[in-house]
Amino acid sequence: MNKATLSIIKGALELEGYAKDEIRATIKVIKSKGRERLMTIKEVSQMLNVSTRTISRWVEAKALPVTKLTSRKHRYRLTDVNELIEQGVKG
Repeated sequence: MNKATLSIIKGALELEGYAKDEIRATIKVIKSKGRERLMTIKEVSQMLNVSTRTISRWVEAKALPVTKLTSRKHRYRLTDVNELIEQGVKG
């Protein structure tokens, strides 16, 4: 995706009233398209506009798979997050 397209998307998100950190997280996800992307709980929560506690609840309910890198580092695959969106899971 070229810079002009990303700039248009960023402008549209700003017009919609999204916070700067939400816009950054969304652009980061768009840029990683085509590669398997692992996201932090904060990135997922910003992308979906829900709390990190909601993400944890979805993991506990087995609605969202988690990849454990270490006992304290967990990551979420972008493909799993997109599947969650398609299923229409609500916070």
